Amino acid sequence: MNTAPAEDVPIVCRRLRSKGAGVVYGDRVTFEAGYAITAIFWCLTTADAIGPDDGFVHPHVCVKRRVCFCDQPAPADADGIAHPASHVIESGDDG
Repeated sequence: MNTAPAEDVPIVCRRLRSKGAGVVYGDRVTFEAGYAITAIFWCLTTADAIGPDDGFVHPHVCVKRRVCFCDQPAPADADGIAHPASHVIESGDDG
C-alpha cells in the first residue's frame, strides 16, 4: 500500500492515456494507475507505447522530469475537442 503524502505523489503527463482494470476512462491518468498490472498505456502525441523522446510510456516515468512532459490541457479548436499541438495539421496551399 502506498502511504506517501498526497503532495509527494508525482503529477503524470496529460498526454498519457490508459485502458484497463482500475483505470477510469476519460479521467486523467494518475501515478497510482501504474500499479494496475492489467493496464496498458499510450501517449497521445505518438499514439504509441513509446513517447516523443523514444522512451516507454508509463505513469511512473511520464512525470515532470521527462523532457516531453506536459501539464497543460490541449487547446480546444472550434469543434470543442482538444487536440495535442503535435497532431494539428495546418492547411496550406497545395500548389
